[in-house]
Amino acid sequence: MPVQTALMSTESDHDEPQITDVTDDVLHSQQTDNSGEVSMDELGPESVITFPSDSETARREELSQLSKEQLVEIVMERERELRRRSKLIQRLRQQLKNSTPRPTATQEMDARDESALMDVSDTTASSDSGRNRANRKRKATKQRDLDFQAYGKRHVALRFLYLGWNYDGFVVQDETDNTVEDHIFAALMKTKLIESRESSSYHRCGRTDKSVSAFSQVISLHVRSTSASGVGLLRSATPAKLSDKEIPYLQILNGVLPKNIRMTSWSPVDIDFSARFSCRGRKYRYYFPKAGLDIAAMNSAAQLFLGEHDFRNFCKADIGGGVTNYVRRVDAIFISQMEPSCDSPNQMCILHVYGSAFLWHQVRSIVAVLALIGQGKEQPGIISDMLDITKYPAKPQYNMAEGFPLVLFDCDFDQIVWNFEEYSVNQSIKELQRLWTEHAVKAAVIMDMLSALRERQQTLVDIGESGLLSGIFPDNKGKSYQPLKSRKMCDSVEDRLVKKFKVLSDTT
Repeated sequence: MPVQTALMSTESDHDEPQITDVTDDVLHSQQTDNSGEVSMDELGPESVITFPSDSETARREELSQLSKEQLVEIVMERERELRRRSKLIQRLRQQLKNSTPRPTATQEMDARDESALMDVSDTTASSDSGRNRANRKRKATKQRDLDFQAYGKRHVALRFLYLGWNYDGFVVQDETDNTVEDHIFAALMKTKLIESRESSSYHRCGRTDKSVSAFSQVISLHVRSTSASGVGLLRSATPAKLSDKEIPYLQILNGVLPKNIRMTSWSPVDIDFSARFSCRGRKYRYYFPKAGLDIAAMNSAAQLFLGEHDFRNFCKADIGGGVTNYVRRVDAIFISQMEPSCDSPNQMCILHVYGSAFLWHQVRSIVAVLALIGQGKEQPGIISDMLDITKYPAKPQYNMAEGFPLVLFDCDFDQIVWNFEEYSVNQSIKELQRLWTEHAVKAAVIMDMLSALRERQQTLVDIGESGLLSGIFPDNKGKSYQPLKSRKMCDSVEDRLVKKFKVLSDTT
């Protein structure tokens, strides 16, 4: 059965056309003439389908080895594919005919339409067709590529929020690409605001762990600019690219970011500004249900964290990251209730913590110990004891609180004025409202089920509110409680350093 070749792929803007085999009958149905050319009315003024070249000999030999049933199946599949693509081409041609002409350089859809209608030919095509194809390819490439040298470059700070519940943390990691930072850089590259991460002078304000969220995460970096002057301008754009208005960074980034990552404001900053090193302080919030906890006792005990202390017993020792100094300063810490007049166990409370910098898992360790005090399982003095590294050179083994209630809520900087884009902020508010509705309705469904179950089990033993805490405080899952002072101790920081250096010396 003779087989012909057609190149008619519209699968991707950036992919080369794919080779598709069709039969003589299919080509005849597409109104071919004796030269092998398709009717101009069918595929466009320059569309050409050519016969296989010598390079297809191997392909023909491979097909000749197939059984009749296999060949029939291949032909039927190719015919279905050709009909589908023919319909797509006709639809795109009609859309182009009915649409108002738009500036080609700013319309990526035009490039896709042109690619879909672009004719293809092999090495046997005429020289004129070859030149036309080359010109179209150069034009499409010009639309996809961007001359960064024609644009200016500016150092800016971007502030954004994200719900980290479904992400593997903020920072890029080798073992996963599902981090917030992965999505941020994918958006920056897709919108061509940066050429590469390596050349962008990138800094982040804070690192958040898996499932942790942020309301005011901040990054600083060099981005493309159309401004003629101003703060943070490293290079001015060429006259053709200059504009009275700066690039709408928030709008174009939010257009390609996931819905639970939203840019909220930006600011031009001095060249030496760093989101990490220029930050004066960071504010965290941790949300949890009241659930019978003694909030007053927790608030009183929390004040023992104020000031500068060695927090090695309230964090995860990051020996691998090279952290040897565990002294940090807490400037403010307290617990508030979202609805002060409400006295329900389901009432949500918030632990507020403010300091210059924090250690790995520091906030989650602090709230875990405070929860034990709120349940009466530990006395407030345990905090003073664990902050005294002469008394406790190593921390007792305990589980830190879960990560999903934790939020990096704010980051403070000196002399920075944030710019807001009204459209982008309104869209972010609408998206948060939609998410709130979704989760609030789910919470109401669960609450209704709880009420119905309580009515059914009136004659059973009341389990209290233990389930409200076990979801975020793992130390509440056991039936019996072992005081922290009687628990086994972890290795001290010094012991871990000795082991690390011993391993290093043994391998060198």
